[in-house]
Amino acid sequence: MSSSKKNQNSEVDDIDVLLNDFGRNLSGVSGVVFYGMALIVATVPLWLYWRIHLMDPLTSYIPWTIMSIVSAVLIAKAYTNTKFVIKHKVAQKIEKAVAKEVNKMCEETQNKNYSKKEKENLLHWKKNEICESQAVSFSLFYNNIVFLTLILVFSFFIFKNLAPLYNYVGTVAASSGLLFLLSTSSK
Repeated sequence: MSSSKKNQNSEVDDIDVLLNDFGRNLSGVSGVVFYGMALIVATVPLWLYWRIHLMDPLTSYIPWTIMSIVSAVLIAKAYTNTKFVIKHKVAQKIEKAVAKEVNKMCEETQNKNYSKKEKENLLHWKKNEICESQAVSFSLFYNNIVFLTLILVFSFFIFKNLAPLYNYVGTVAASSGLLFLLSTSSK
């Protein structure tokens, strides 16, 4: 009875590890990177409105601060959504290559015999490490390009006839909102 209960607990722990690794939750490093980069990218339009649209920073700091924070949160959520989708796609594509590499590594270390469970854990860890780094990099690159392109399109074409303050609020809200919306698709 206790042996079957141990196996059951072990299986539950394995499932929890898989869910944590491939879930939407951010690791500590990813969270810091995502929110830090989102704050940087959300403040990039400030230069555009200060220098090109000639907004005065002293009179515009309140809407700039509010919109930058709201935009940073939406951009960080878009990073997370995109990373989640990309991580699964990358995992499917690299599974065979990583398995081959792990098997080769296990064969080369002759002084230690790996159990099947240890090989599976090593394979899972290696695959998750590769998928995580590639998904984070792609998510940052893709979302930054889309956001900054949307900023330019909304600022210079769609809201060009509005006063600079309304242009800024509309552009940043529409760009970050549309970016977040686009990131929620599963394809």
